[in-house]
Amino acid sequence: MEGTFKEFNLNPGVYLSTNYKKMTAPHFVLIIVLSYQIRDTHLYMKAEIYFFMSTPDTEAFLKEAKKLIDSIEAHGESSVFIIGDCQIEYLPSIMIENSLLTGSIAIDSGGIDNGCTQYLRANKAYKALRNWIKKGYYSRLCTWTEGEDMQTTSSRTRDLWLGPDAKQNKESNNDMQLRLSLTSNMRFDLAPETNTMGGIKPKPEKKKK
Repeated sequence: MEGTFKEFNLNPGVYLSTNYKKMTAPHFVLIIVLSYQIRDTHLYMKAEIYFFMSTPDTEAFLKEAKKLIDSIEAHGESSVFIIGDCQIEYLPSIMIENSLLTGSIAIDSGGIDNGCTQYLRANKAYKALRNWIKKGYYSRLCTWTEGEDMQTTSSRTRDLWLGPDAKQNKESNNDMQLRLSLTSNMRFDLAPETNTMGGIKPKPEKKKK
């Protein structure tokens, strides 16, 4: 999880960076799920989803992924899911001491211009995995900057997904930290059920008939 995801120029005088580790808590609420790149003067999209997974969560995720892909290739700390001549980038979520760090899956979704002939199948696999995560994971989290008061400075984020086993571990272990990386000063926690931080009021629960 080191470094910047993508940096690019859209046109003269316009420069954007998605180095999320430099963002403050209010800005991180807007985690970038779609990032842009320039390749051979063509603008295309990169779809990404970020998550916290414990070891059991990871095992369940990889079991699901293997139903949709051809193989997995390791590339140092990250891996790629191979689908024909296309690939999905996979960065596992890892636990270091008492800190659980974010992982992600990402895919270039620009199609045949990227030299990937089976992009439709690859995009279908990515969407299936993304939906699988969103269906079973928890996204009601809050974020703040280390050293600040969580109660007064935290903001709501729904763009990070917490695995069911990781959520259970977090609930039973107050010392467990959810972090972007070991060098990041961003912290995450379960948002209180009655929380109205960030101007987002919780929807009242519907009475069961």
